[in-house]
Amino acid sequence: LPQETTTTSSSLGTACDFELEPMAGYYWEPSCEEGMLGCFADGKREFCRFCGEGDYADIPCPPSSCRFVAEPATPYYWDSSCEMGKLGCWADGVHSKCRYCGEQPYTSIDCPSVVAVPAATACHFDNVPQTPFFWDPTCHVGMKGCLADGRSIGCRFCGDGDFSDVECPSDKEKRCTFANEPVVPYYWEPSCTAGMLGCMADGVHFQCRFCAARPFQDIPCPGTISVALASCSFPNEPATPYFWDESCELGALGCWA
Repeated sequence: LPQETTTTSSSLGTACDFELEPMAGYYWEPSCEEGMLGCFADGKREFCRFCGEGDYADIPCPPSSCRFVAEPATPYYWDSSCEMGKLGCWADGVHSKCRYCGEQPYTSIDCPSVVAVPAATACHFDNVPQTPFFWDPTCHVGMKGCLADGRSIGCRFCGDGDFSDVECPSDKEKRCTFANEPVVPYYWEPSCTAGMLGCMADGVHFQCRFCAARPFQDIPCPGTISVALASCSFPNEPATPYFWDESCELGALGCWA
């Protein structure tokens, strides 16, 4: 049943604000605009968007759409095929589509590429090995290099010695992972923490951060990120004519189009 508490989604430093927890998933979508399916989900904030169930089943939910009272030690993701009785479903006790994967007792459920890997489940070595390692959500029992730390199946050796044929992920693969590529620029920010504006942009990694574009205009993008500062960027081309006006300010008619 819906909880009689105000529920927020603050992974980006901005939040949905529901009086009752909805059954559908939801997340913060900076590309939302008036009339886009699922946007304005809480009736208060344009960028709050429904996903993953019912009328919004075609909108993929990031793992952050799961709502845990306390972060679990098991990886999890949003699985639109989940239903009552399936192993790992109802992981958060709120949403039927929130599902555990990859670790005991859910080793029969392969984690997808977009998965939340709690810090408690990351590789933990008593002594850090010289052989490179990474977290591989596709790992399963018996797969080469997996269970590298002897504790977590998803911890995997790569790139050296007996594991030279196991390819280590590139820097890009280690970083932001979006179910849908956003129109807002983003980058990897090692100093990100929970609740910091723009952080956890992909709903998976705290270090993935939005920058430069509303509502993250006060966060500068690093020099390697291309930002169109003097042009409009719409997820869908509008029927109304538009232009870039340097004199625009908050509240002026037609600005922030």
